[in-house]
Amino acid sequence: MVKRRTFLKLGAAGMAVAGAGGLLGACNRDEAETLTVGSKSFQEQYILAALLAKLIERDTDAEATTKRFETTFACHDALKQGAIQSYVEYTGTAYAAVLGHYPEMDPDKVYQHVAREYADDKGILWLPRLGFQNKYAVIVRADTADKHGLSAISDIGKVQDELRPGFVFEFYDRADGYPGLIQQYELSFDKEPVSFGPEQDEAGMEEMYSALLGGDVDLVVGHSTDGFIDAHDLVMLDDDRDYFPPYDAAPLLRADTAEDHPKVKEVLTALGGKIDVAAMRRANRAVDLEGKTAEAAAEALLSEIGLG
Repeated sequence: MVKRRTFLKLGAAGMAVAGAGGLLGACNRDEAETLTVGSKSFQEQYILAALLAKLIERDTDAEATTKRFETTFACHDALKQGAIQSYVEYTGTAYAAVLGHYPEMDPDKVYQHVAREYADDKGILWLPRLGFQNKYAVIVRADTADKHGLSAISDIGKVQDELRPGFVFEFYDRADGYPGLIQQYELSFDKEPVSFGPEQDEAGMEEMYSALLGGDVDLVVGHSTDGFIDAHDLVMLDDDRDYFPPYDAAPLLRADTAEDHPKVKEVLTALGGKIDVAAMRRANRAVDLEGKTAEAAAEALLSEIGLG
């Protein structure tokens, strides 16, 4: 999309002074292509979209804006259709939800597969992974972990009759959700799980974590980059039977955009390996628990990783 500034009509005297060449030069200077970075409807995505837009604005000739979408599929479709030029996706989501493949546990194989299929069939490039995964995670309070000796999900089996679980409601229906977790770890909770939700609504996640901290539930399934984990010294149990697939975060970029704007591809590629789980948790915490804006959290994250 090309953004053009609107000019007031010049009077005859003004035209005589400016001349046709001067006016044409002014118009060319004010033309700049605006690239749109998409995001799904949760805080981490808002932060990452703001971060990508800031880099594009600062380090390339293009301007950048952001646009939010309710679902993965809406964001994906917007990228395919050219309504947006980039957004951050997670490998496991693309592999299983978008492409419909049975979950694969090897992170490199998943990345290579989605990169190849997106490039061949959709004209979309997967740029280098940012350096963290946002996986589903089984989370308990520290006192619960200490009391029952919990360090891995398989440990839950020995005390499952004493624990009340809580999940956002989408987790019940996902292919990588509750039914598979119960089967993989041979669990059968005596206490009926409490339902919260939705997971892409900050209020639903806050309600779930409040219930955990208040003792209304004893374990929840959140995300590995949630800011609540470090803020409240919560314990993320090890997925020792490799149930949850890899969810490496990586920027996507339309191939035609990369061709027209090689500097944009270069700038976003430079993010590869720069953001670890701890850094992403701090950024999420700044928004979820400290009242910062996504833009402010993105600016702080850029400084932390040496790109500020």
